[in-house]
Amino acid sequence: MILAAVKDPFLLHSVRRAALPAEDVFCGVDDVSAALESGFPRVSVIERGADAVVEWALQARGADLPVLELAPSTYLDCGARRRP
Repeated sequence: MILAAVKDPFLLHSVRRAALPAEDVFCGVDDVSAALESGFPRVSVIERGADAVVEWALQARGADLPVLELAPSTYLDCGARRRP
């Protein structure tokens, strides 16, 4: 399971493509919170400045959950380089 608290559709699409075939990707604030309570996520992807509720829930989970925090300028710059 991957928790992807992101709003950018390009980034969300990339996370879904990177997931394992049988792995769920949760992206809504309510879905992420419910998944944290009921499951064992492999990784969490958040955008810098993400919803405070999501950040708090991830911090409460502890160090056993890897968190990849991306700044919009980082992934927007990557997308611009791929365009012809």
